[in-house]
Amino acid sequence: MSVLSKPEAKTEFSIHPKTMMGAIFLTVANLENQLKFYQQSLGFKLHWQDGNKAGLGAGGKDLLLLAEEPGLKK
Repeated sequence: MSVLSKPEAKTEFSIHPKTMMGAIFLTVANLENQLKFYQQSLGFKLHWQDGNKAGLGAGGKDLLLLAEEPGLKK
């Protein structure tokens, strides 16, 4: 019977220094409710709103993009 050795587990984790975070895109059932939540509860700023879509963030680039899809099921 042969014995298979397990590869060593990596104990360190790092990401490339040039890695950047991009915006998160969410489809929501009610855009107005979500805009209130992200602004009042998390302090995001509304950067723009166009119909059923909106972009929020902290004043710079958009961090969160929302698109309303009425009737969306949970």
